[in-house]
Amino acid sequence: MTINYIAVKIESFLLPLIGELLTAATLKVQCDKIGTSVEKLTPMHLPELAPRIEQALVIFLGSDRSKRVSKQILEMNISQ
Repeated sequence: MTINYIAVKIESFLLPLIGELLTAATLKVQCDKIGTSVEKLTPMHLPELAPRIEQALVIFLGSDRSKRVSKQILEMNISQ
């Protein structure tokens, strides 16, 4: 299985905030909703994915923290 470095980077933002189970579920569900998978996630998906993750996290993190996560995703350096 190929490791998707974009997904790994997003996971690194989410893991300390919501734990392993919710991180994996959030990323999978939100990727599914935009028509891709965690394994096939590309930089072009990030503008659509970030606000979906933000919305999904509001209940757990509140508005401010979920917005910060979304901003991190949109601004992350995607070079390996």
